[in-house]
Amino acid sequence: MKRILFVFVALTFCFVPAVFGAVTKTVNATVTWDGKDTSSATEASFPAAINLYQDGTTPVLKSTINVTGACTNSAMPSFTMTVPDNVTSSYNFYATVTDAAGNVSVKSAIVTLSIKGTDTVPPTAPTIKLILQ
Repeated sequence: MKRILFVFVALTFCFVPAVFGAVTKTVNATVTWDGKDTSSATEASFPAAINLYQDGTTPVLKSTINVTGACTNSAMPSFTMTVPDNVTSSYNFYATVTDAAGNVSVKSAIVTLSIKGTDTVPPTAPTIKLILQ
């Protein structure tokens, strides 16, 4: 069984134009893994795949990186998230490692990402006052 020491979903977004009352943002993630088995603390069987999932009723695979050894802050392929305008949406993510033998690690710690949709609500009208002198 493998273990993930640390998974970090970078809170960096790239703006993609809003479409039909929603905004799409690109999410970049990095991952760190010690490359060891949990039972013996020896090197895992490689290559291994680190999978990033969006947690939910049915987890959704968002990104995968293949590694041939331990890794530190390795960039995973980016992915997009679409959120409605005028709403801040929060999403939970976790990662697992699958080694060459097909063994799957336990889930990493959950990382929460909040994405704010585009503000399309106009401000209230100003009040003016005219004074004749």
